[in-house]
Amino acid sequence: NSTTTNLQQGLAKAWVQTASGAAPSDSFNISGVVDNSTGNYTASFSNNMSNDDYSPTAAKITGGAGRDVGYASIATSNMVLYSTTASDVEDATCFGTVHGDLA
Repeated sequence: NSTTTNLQQGLAKAWVQTASGAAPSDSFNISGVVDNSTGNYTASFSNNMSNDDYSPTAAKITGGAGRDVGYASIATSNMVLYSTTASDVEDATCFGTVHGDLA
């Protein structure tokens, strides 16, 4: 069943696609996204991670090209994505993926 599948090692435990810090276009294990400031977004997990030693990956696309994006912080309950080119991120599509263990 899906519960067992979600616990398998190697599968993404959370992912999100959002544009301009709005509600996620699509996601898995994300309860919402908050626009903290220009180029800075908090994505909260529906189900927490077991610790903050998980492996996050982030990207954003503006005008068809990838831009600098990363994590300002990671916690068991959320991840904070940021862009070093903050002026570009307000009209960008941002992506975040997490691999690790659920609590």
